[in-house]
Amino acid sequence: MNPKTFAHYVFSLRKKVHKDGDLKGMKSHDFHVMMQDILPLCMQHLMFKGCRMAIIRLNRVFKNLCNKVVDLNTITNLKEDVAMTMVLLEQQFPPSFFYIMTHFLIHLVEELKICGPVHTC
Repeated sequence: MNPKTFAHYVFSLRKKVHKDGDLKGMKSHDFHVMMQDILPLCMQHLMFKGCRMAIIRLNRVFKNLCNKVVDLNTITNLKEDVAMTMVLLEQQFPPSFFYIMTHFLIHLVEELKICGPVHTC
């Protein structure tokens, strides 16, 4: 993300935080940007290294899945990233964290290959 765009986004985000600490008036795109760009920055000093790296890798996988343009050569690398991310998550989180939807991420790469990028407009 461009530093100017990032600074503008963070400034706009400040208006969404209310006195009780809740985020109100945010749209799905705002949460999307928070998940992919702001959360990894905030987590750098909050968690243990293994847990932090697993979540940051998960954010990076989602960012790659949601690109406007996808190179078919990188899909193989993305499959490997998803597999390694799942291994890291399984090492860091208890088995009760994993259910059928957690493993859905593995199939999203195949869907990307078949259907193309999410942002088609």
